[in-house]
Amino acid sequence: MTPLDRNAPYPSRPASRADHSAVVDGARDRFILFGGLQDDGSGGLYSNETWSLNLTGTATWTRLAPTGTPPPGRSGQATILDVAGDRMVIFGGTDDSQVFDDVWALSLAGPQWTSISPSGTPPPARQNAAACYDSAGQRMIVFGGFDQVRTTCCRGPGPYTAFNDVWALALSGSPGWTQLLPIGTPPPPTTDPIAVYDSDRNHVEIVTDAGVWALSLGSTPAWTALDISGAVTGTLGRGSAIYDPIHHNVLAKPARTALLWELDLTQPPTAVGAPPIRVDDGLTLRGAVPNPTSGDPAVSFTLPGSGPARLDLLDLAGRGLASREVGDLGPGTHVARFGLTRRLAPGVYLVRLTRTGRSRTVRIAVVR
Repeated sequence: MTPLDRNAPYPSRPASRADHSAVVDGARDRFILFGGLQDDGSGGLYSNETWSLNLTGTATWTRLAPTGTPPPGRSGQATILDVAGDRMVIFGGTDDSQVFDDVWALSLAGPQWTSISPSGTPPPARQNAAACYDSAGQRMIVFGGFDQVRTTCCRGPGPYTAFNDVWALALSGSPGWTQLLPIGTPPPPTTDPIAVYDSDRNHVEIVTDAGVWALSLGSTPAWTALDISGAVTGTLGRGSAIYDPIHHNVLAKPARTALLWELDLTQPPTAVGAPPIRVDDGLTLRGAVPNPTSGDPAVSFTLPGSGPARLDLLDLAGRGLASREVGDLGPGTHVARFGLTRRLAPGVYLVRLTRTGRSRTVRIAVVR
């Protein structure tokens, strides 16, 4: 890893900070940062600044000035990139006087801040919850966190409640909160979990210092504790992780260490006290090869058997642009194109593979 623009002084770059929001805006080749507990030389403050770092050419920080009223300054907010909505969504967090249960969205095309008022009962106010984007369900999944007001960069000595509940915020149509009640034994109440959406299995992997759990997101959500071989050096809590759909693994960077760890899911881990997890049915969508791509995307996927199956190409608003029946290719791994007659404009698109009521969705990037 190479630090970028490390020596530029504040305010030409963001001040050092902790527990901020960060997403990659792939459509515009930039990194977006918001909020956090900021060290600006005056003892720290709860920021509501929004910054971007371009990821092409020379890396340069730019402080953005979104329209609309921004959220109050905060740290420890749960954050996702809503791919279909082309926006960053945040929930909760804390400052030195309160813990939040509000929801805000930053439209990346503007940019513009909008306060969202979802229907339904919201989760209890919290900070440091884990969150991920469920691309198949177009919703934000939230797990864990705790409800203490933060007065320093670390958890204080006073009482607090840690959570192990699961919530879903619908992002298509009218936003609304729903509490999920999975069967099975959940992780223990966790103050600093990490959540990763596993698009191959339609699971959420919850990574904590106490272990790793898989939360299936089917019609009956279910918890499964995973028996993971190997040992991780460093504290996973307050670390970060992503799911790699090409190699089918989770890449995790523990806090306070430069080490990067891989959780290999190509062979399903063995569940503690339960039969091995079954991968949903072998239906796999890897995305464009290469990605980014240009012209008519070549899409790699695996079909577990014969029968109707379809590839769809959609824009980020979910509008269909092209489709192709691929069931006649039979079981196995294939690469297919849509047969486009017009070049796609540069940007980010969605590819969806559907078979027997199940679907997989991935993002692809198109360049000139």
